Amino acid sequence: MASDALLRELNYLGIDEATFAVLALLPLVQVAWADGRVQDEERRLILEAAKKNWTLSADAMDLLTSWLVHPPGEEYLARGRRALVALAERDPNFNLEAGSLEDVVELSKQVARAAGGFMGFRSIDASEAEILEEIAETLKATGSVASFFEDSEEDVGDDATDVRSDEEMQRIREAADIAMAPSQRTLSGEEIADLIHHGAEGATHFVMDGDGVTIGRSRTNTVQIPHDHSLSRLHARIVVEDGNFYVVDNATTNGTFVNGHRVTRRRLFGAEQVRCGDAHFTFLVR
Repeated sequence: MASDALLRELNYLGIDEATFAVLALLPLVQVAWADGRVQDEERRLILEAAKKNWTLSADAMDLLTSWLVHPPGEEYLARGRRALVALAERDPNFNLEAGSLEDVVELSKQVARAAGGFMGFRSIDASEAEILEEIAETLKATGSVASFFEDSEEDVGDDATDVRSDEEMQRIREAADIAMAPSQRTLSGEEIADLIHHGAEGATHFVMDGDGVTIGRSRTNTVQIPHDHSLSRLHARIVVEDGNFYVVDNATTNGTFVNGHRVTRRRLFGAEQVRCGDAHFTFLVR
């Protein structure tokens, strides 16, 4: 069982204890993006590795798809690698099935070779070699990462990240309830979440039920922001499926971001910072 701090870090990345195996594929994705785009053979190899070596849930596949469409940022990549090692060290029952940490490095090398010319024969270039060395060093650093979330000088705490503690989430919720009357609309079911839009003229509070919400410029949206031209007419939606929350981008030009990272579809756990174009929101689960 992951610690509360580690679980919050996984949630920041869009992962929980049921989907953490997808972290083993993040280094492969990083190598694939080394030259600025994921080539077909690289994508094929990563998806084949996912199918062969790990049993990924639908949520995990959503996350992997987002990684292959939009490159994860440097902070996300670093935190993902450290979380992978922390998981392996903390839980004696942690098992990546056929893919050990050493296998991740070897698979990363295969991805680096996959984009090379005829029959894939190509030496690994300098940018890929640097990434592979970084991955190898991170995954070997088991001694220094064991106490990473407790007393390490590199600790990723709430003050330095978008991960929010339970106490901070409660303060946000209380401030929203005091400062903002929810926008008036008819709900068909129980109030289960809050979406707070942080606009130039202040904050607007939207209550959400099981029907979810849609976001965009068009008046047909639950959350309409008509004068923000960074938004598409039908930009994104937040949906509820099997009791879980997901944000889904509608293939927009300016994109949908969670905690600063562009996504196609991603699970939300609560307290995420969601950005649609230039429109900023905080998502809270009740």
